[in-house]
Amino acid sequence: MASSQTKPKKTRRRSTLSPEQKEAAVARLAVAREKRLANNPPAYKNVHPHVIALSDDHEWSLKKVKEYIKYQKEVKKVHQQATRNGVKGAEALYLSSQSYIINMETYLKTGIWLDSFWGKDRNMKVITYCINPAYYHEGKKKGQMKRTKGVYYSDMGAVCDKSTDGV
Repeated sequence: MASSQTKPKKTRRRSTLSPEQKEAAVARLAVAREKRLANNPPAYKNVHPHVIALSDDHEWSLKKVKEYIKYQKEVKKVHQQATRNGVKGAEALYLSSQSYIINMETYLKTGIWLDSFWGKDRNMKVITYCINPAYYHEGKKKGQMKRTKGVYYSDMGAVCDKSTDGV
């Protein structure tokens, strides 16, 4: 049969629901979602176990980071539109939002935070933690630990606030 001889497909008209029917449908779907979630919880195969282990109220938990990503995607759209309109500095803000989103998605996969800042608006600074300290091996300060301003040292129990070495 040639294509010119086929009958056009009939489209079905959607029936409109009354507000009561919509509310009932929403309630049924909510119950079904809860039941499905209880019987088959998400596996999160692409999320690092360390991230999954964090409680929901932790600042870098899966739930909070997903909120950060969602917010930054909205911000990115605003900056993208401003870039198209030729607003000065909008392209830099757009690229910054894009890189922050990529860094957060990488964190969810690897458990390693790559960015120097964190938070919904990227306004909190990450504190670096010294795991293996370095020591001077010659000179007047031989044997003393090297210190960097803004780095947390476990032997001090605090963040180093002076840039002088050997504090």
